[in-house]
Amino acid sequence: MQSGDYHVRYTDGVSFRLNTTRSSIEVSAARTLTDADLASYLLGPVLGIFLTLKGLTCLHASAVEIDGKAVAFAGAEGTGKSTTAAIFAERGHAVLTDDIAVVDRTANGFHVRPGYPALNLLPESVTALYGSPDALPTADPAVEKQQLLLRSETLRFQAHALPLGAIFILDIGEDGAGNFVERFSPREALIQLAANTYANRMLDAEMRAAEFQTLASVVKSVPVLKVRRRTTLDRSGLERLYSTICEAALDAIHGKCEPRSSAFPSR
Repeated sequence: MQSGDYHVRYTDGVSFRLNTTRSSIEVSAARTLTDADLASYLLGPVLGIFLTLKGLTCLHASAVEIDGKAVAFAGAEGTGKSTTAAIFAERGHAVLTDDIAVVDRTANGFHVRPGYPALNLLPESVTALYGSPDALPTADPAVEKQQLLLRSETLRFQAHALPLGAIFILDIGEDGAGNFVERFSPREALIQLAANTYANRMLDAEMRAAEFQTLASVVKSVPVLKVRRRTTLDRSGLERLYSTICEAALDAIHGKCEPRSSAFPSR
């Protein structure tokens, strides 16, 4: 391994080496990897690290189309980014990306690039959406997540970049509480986005500073809001979450939300 290479190792013996020039990824494993198994690594954390090290700003987020804009769902592991994108897909919104949202600065603001035409869902999310953990085909028994493919007229993939209209940071509240949305101040928004980017601990000082500058520009031009949902996942709860986010997103996109603490009730 050359000096400057990055090595990503997993406890199951699978490892990836990103070369110094960020031009290739080498894979090694102590076992045979199926295509589905390999894709679960490459299209998730490894790709996020690779793109970040190439100087791209990568939010740990899924994104969907709302009113012609990209709306991203970021948050900690387990907060429901892919599940939230799935309920939007079920309601007719095209999905741009799952897990990795690459944000580009353009002459007209910020845009989100399209990713891969599928959503990766845990069994409990599949159950909440479709009533059974076996409702979606499993590409590989060794892979925990199941894929919701976005290749039909009803489950659509957005194949072209869209302008970034809003970012939601997902949070989980108590089961008895309804969905609640509030807008972060620019300072709070910057902290939240910085905590939800890929591979930020692997960046050197110069790369980290460049990422902060990009994120600071994002929060000045794009509304960043927190949405709190119930702990329990079920179809009716996801439908209510969809309505809450959709209303808040449209208000944010069209400049109708208040600068601070704007709440939208559950339907």
